[in-house]
Amino acid sequence: MNPDISAPVITLQVHPWRSSLYEELHNRPSPIIDGACHITHFTVMFGDAKQAVYEHVVDLCKRFSVPPPAADSSCLYMDFGGFELRWERHLEFSNFTFICPNVKPFSADALSFIPKDW
Repeated sequence: MNPDISAPVITLQVHPWRSSLYEELHNRPSPIIDGACHITHFTVMFGDAKQAVYEHVVDLCKRFSVPPPAADSSCLYMDFGGFELRWERHLEFSNFTFICPNVKPFSADALSFIPKDW
């Protein structure tokens, strides 16, 4: 049974997944971002290629001498030198957020730091 949230005018029933979704949100907090930065964010739907996406992340880590995430990791938040990577693996997709702090506005995009063949 879920508790109800009441107000003088309305009563809202709390969804059964509320606690687990709340915990998930707080396990993956949003980054704190300075105003002077470039951000590129994209989502990859991987279907049967979940392992290939993970290996792609590991490859990028190796290129920048950054410790890769464990094979069972669901996320990586790491400073790569000229940029930060936030990688989040979900059941059907992965999110990639590249953040380049302290850059001149509109000078390039956040992917300009990534090797072209990656």
